[in-house]
Amino acid sequence: MERVQRIFNHPQYQQWLQDGKVMEQDRIFCRHDLEHCLAVGRIAYILWLEQQGAPGMKPLFYGAALLHDVGKWQKEQSDGLGHAALSGILAKELLSQCGFSEKERDLMLEAILAHSGNDRWQEIAAKEKKTFAEVFYLGDKLSRPCWMCPARDGCYWPVKNEELVY
Repeated sequence: MERVQRIFNHPQYQQWLQDGKVMEQDRIFCRHDLEHCLAVGRIAYILWLEQQGAPGMKPLFYGAALLHDVGKWQKEQSDGLGHAALSGILAKELLSQCGFSEKERDLMLEAILAHSGNDRWQEIAAKEKKTFAEVFYLGDKLSRPCWMCPARDGCYWPVKNEELVY
C-alpha cells in the first residue's frame, strides 16, 4: 500500500482534502471526505475478494477511492464537467507520479469515471461477475448509511441504502 500512501501524502492531494473540508463544512447530506473515501475502498475491496478472491487489487481500490471525488472539490476548474470526469482528469497525473503502471491507471481511471449516478445500481448488483469498475461503483453506493442519516428525507438520491450491508 506504499503507492496509496504516496497519494495520501502528496501535497496536491492534501490540498484537495482541505478544499473539500472547507467546501462541505455546512453540508447536511453525505460528505465526500477521507472517511467516505476509505469506506468506498474497503467495501469495494471486500466485494472484489468475495467475487474474485484476488488480493493483489487492494492498492488499486484504495487508490481509486482516495481520488474518486476530488473533482467535487474543484468546481471552479470544471468547465461544465461532472465531478467524475473532473476527478479522472485530476487523478491521472497523480497516479502516474505515485508509481501506478499504465494498466493499473487505466483500471482505476475507468472506475473513477464511471462511479457517478444511481441509475445502474440494481442492474450491476444483480450481475454475477462484475468488472473492477462495477465493483468500485457498488462500493461507492454501499458506503452511504442512508438508514441512519438525519437529512434522509431531503436527500435527492432516488435509491437509498435501507440497511447495513458491509
